[in-house]
Amino acid sequence: MQSEQNRPARLVQIETRAVPPPPSESRIFFNKVYIAFRKSLAFFHSASAYGTARRWLLSTFLPEAVLYRWQPYRKGSCNRCGMCCKIALRCPFLEEDSQHTACQIYTIPRHVPPPCLTYPLDPQDLAEVQRAIAPAICPFYFEGEPADPGTWAALRTELRRRWQGRLAKWRPASGD
Repeated sequence: MQSEQNRPARLVQIETRAVPPPPSESRIFFNKVYIAFRKSLAFFHSASAYGTARRWLLSTFLPEAVLYRWQPYRKGSCNRCGMCCKIALRCPFLEEDSQHTACQIYTIPRHVPPPCLTYPLDPQDLAEVQRAIAPAICPFYFEGEPADPGTWAALRTELRRRWQGRLAKWRPASGD
């Protein structure tokens, strides 16, 4: 039996906070520029900056069939602890007090960043947040894996499927 000292801490959000008021358009622009500047500087000296760039690139440019291939295997739900918003750098849209966390931009579909909507993309993202928040435990986990677990293998498969669909349109119809 584990003693109280050895037990991993759990991140628990007891009450959800009311949706914070949305920031102004100028504030959103300023914060996005601020995020881009800080993350570009951190990219050269932070280990988790690679994960941040990876999440942004994948969630922005991958086709949905490849992007959401891990979705059926993802279990658990967000407890709104806000730890994923503080992996590399603290997100300026994160509003928190001693018991609650809330995102100011998540409810504005036009401005919410793609990585925030798709997090965690795959087990690699989850492993990164687990390293950052250890010994606490993120409630997300994955059971099983898709046929093409690697991102590049899944992308090649999807591109091949799309190319074959286009070729099928150009093939002459077999006529009698």
